[in-house]
Amino acid sequence: MELGNKETAKSYFYSIMPGIYSTSMSAGDISMANFIHNNKSKTPGILQTTNLVNFDEVTDIALKEKGIMNTLQSYLQDGQANRSGETFHGKASIAFTGNITDFEKHVLNKTSLFSLFKDNVRNETIFDKLHFSLPGWKFTKVNYNKYAKKDSLKIRRDYFLCILNSMRDMYWDYSDTFKDKIKFINTDSGRDLRVEATIIG
Repeated sequence: MELGNKETAKSYFYSIMPGIYSTSMSAGDISMANFIHNNKSKTPGILQTTNLVNFDEVTDIALKEKGIMNTLQSYLQDGQANRSGETFHGKASIAFTGNITDFEKHVLNKTSLFSLFKDNVRNETIFDKLHFSLPGWKFTKVNYNKYAKKDSLKIRRDYFLCILNSMRDMYWDYSDTFKDKIKFINTDSGRDLRVEATIIG
């Protein structure tokens, strides 16, 4: 999850990726059919077809279908989602991005950042299952001129995305780097595996 100022490119990277890598959408536009599985067309939803689903403007969303929150709870816990009596296993990571204003005011008043969310998504069970939070309020606005020098070295976006996609399938090769430093106790779900995946990168 990343909450930060406007114009810091929180969701830009997700939105420019091809659909096979990432889908960035307003959470209010998500339905059970396109999120999990379309029962009419028998086609899989984005949880099964893309590497990452980004919920954009998450602090302002108003979900149209109540089942979305229950589905997220189940998916973040076990990596699977249920619909119409069937269980679907997804491969997508979940990201939340949103704008936050008056961060200093909330910190000084010791207010939780989650209090900025609307009631229908202010769910402690969901927040408890988040594995990584990026302090986007510490980032400055993106200045295109700063990164667009004519003679600077560049890398093609599609090539870079292919590299990231390949590394996604081989991340467990690096899991031994922290096995002797971290120990999970009394875990009986897949949460520890996703924490390990976050640490690995």
